[in-house]
Amino acid sequence: MKADITPLLAVGSFFYGKLIEHDGCIFLKDNFSLERYNGWKTFLKNNKKIIKSNRKSYECV
Repeated sequence: MKADITPLLAVGSFFYGKLIEHDGCIFLKDNFSLERYNGWKTFLKNNKKIIKSNRKSYECV
């Protein structure tokens, strides 16, 4: 079953800042890098379950 994630993004942005959806995953906009995402996809053999679990970490530099 597919669900509309628009309400989720609206509520999430209130609590967590700007969120974006890419390839069926939700990321913090200020921490998203397409290059890093594609690197994870390659390294993890496109296993989105593991990619989604790693998106919950926030890298501070």
